[in-house]
Amino acid sequence: QQAAERELVEETGLKVQTYLSDHTFIEHYCFRHQGELIEKKVQYFLALVSGAVILQQEEIQAYQWLPLEGALA
Repeated sequence: QQAAERELVEETGLKVQTYLSDHTFIEHYCFRHQGELIEKKVQYFLALVSGAVILQQEEIQAYQWLPLEGALA
């Protein structure tokens, strides 16, 4: 969780104000980069955040605000 908070600030400028749940969402996916198969596991935390979004372009191509129902879909 602490690493996720640090990355959030570094990559988006947002700060966690409070976590809304102890439950996390995990996504597994694969992709190819320069011919090499990359396997990823991403863990998501549900939280209220504050700040203005300032994307670190090298890390994030795009972002989108969604209501919880939209994010789960």
